[in-house]
Amino acid sequence: MHCRLIACDIDGTLLRPDRSLGDLTRKVLIKCLNRGIVVVLVTGRRPRSALRVAQDIDPRVRVIANDGAICLRQDPISIIHQLQIPRKQALPLIRSGLARKLPTYVYHATLNGPDIYHCGDFGLPQARHYAALTRAGEIRRVDDLCLLQREPSKIAMMGAETLLSEVHRQHELGSSATIMWDSYLRIHWLTVIRDGVDKSTGLARLAASLHVRPEQLVAFGDNYNDITMFRWAHTSVAVQNAVDDLKETASTVTNTNSNEGVARYIQKHVLAADD
Repeated sequence: MHCRLIACDIDGTLLRPDRSLGDLTRKVLIKCLNRGIVVVLVTGRRPRSALRVAQDIDPRVRVIANDGAICLRQDPISIIHQLQIPRKQALPLIRSGLARKLPTYVYHATLNGPDIYHCGDFGLPQARHYAALTRAGEIRRVDDLCLLQREPSKIAMMGAETLLSEVHRQHELGSSATIMWDSYLRIHWLTVIRDGVDKSTGLARLAASLHVRPEQLVAFGDNYNDITMFRWAHTSVAVQNAVDDLKETASTVTNTNSNEGVARYIQKHVLAADD
């Protein structure tokens, strides 16, 4: 197949279980870039966290962060576009999470200073671990999240799946919200972005700006927030460790992220086809 764009999720897909990037994966993606194929990381991660992965690959790699809400480029590092959650939608969500004593996080699209705000960990060790994983200066504890004036690009809360489902039902959240299992922190997350925004809309916007059609790209993923992207892309590839619902949506399934399944698929079906 003639591929002009590779769209790939990060955690559970591109990175190995220990969150490291395999040498084969880096080598294959750079070969794609050298052939003029656009490589974009499409992730639920916040911008700066996603950019660090992109920088570990190549300066030409683009990023779509916060599940489609923000598009960035590296050279120079800049936000191309972003879509935020209106305060009238954000505030009731935040209050719902805090009322259930769920560690709740508000994310802002900024490349300087803190971009994550929270009120505390409510005794959850996973919340303390998440804070420890975040670089100093990028996360800040505040007394009241509802006093933040800027509209957030994403809201997330972690905890028991039953409580997260209650929040989801209470606010009648649609495709802009996803409940997913975090295999690294061993806990469920509920993530919410602006209504009508998901990975497919962010990818479609970028592809259109590059004059790339859905049949000219390959999408890779592993989790529920990749389903809309898979439905939009002509060719969608799930890693073997993906959730069953995604594998059922995918065009095909490749090896696991442990065995660098993304790179192996690209070698065989993208680069070899262009030779």
